[in-house]
Order: sequence, then C-alpha cells, then structure tokens
Amino acid sequence: TIFSSMMFPDRAPSDQYLYTTFIGGTRNRDLAGASL
Repeated sequence: TIFSSMMFPDRAPSDQYLYTTFIGGTRNRDLAGASL
C-alpha cells in the first residue's frame, strides 16, 4: 500500500487520506482478476 496523499498532497483534502494498493504479481497471478 502506498500513501498517495502523503507523497502528493493535492490528491486528497487535508483532513483525508488516499491509499493505493497493488495486488497480484508473479506469485499471485489469479488475484489480478479478482473482484473486491
């Protein structure tokens, strides 16, 4: 998980946080097609 709002302050209001999470990859290829 990357705290996008900490790296790029303009991406979220000052009282909120924005997270970006990447799932899957070479070890869990089937997760890339999963629905949340």
